[in-house]
Amino acid sequence: ERSLRTFINGRLAARCPYDDAPLRDSSGPLLLGANPSWESYLKGAIDQVRLHKRELTEAEIRGMFERGR
Repeated sequence: ERSLRTFINGRLAARCPYDDAPLRDSSGPLLLGANPSWESYLKGAIDQVRLHKRELTEAEIRGMFERGR
């Protein structure tokens, strides 16, 4: 099952399944913690966001966190 995963401090915190359709390209901004159309915004802070061109294993993500990268 393919899924988008969220990691906090190097550990898997959430998983959201999605189908095999590719993610769409968009000319709009990437919004994290906000949905302006619903006037919904994160009450807090987001730090150290990373996007990768390939799927990383949980071990790779944990290793990057432990090395401080």
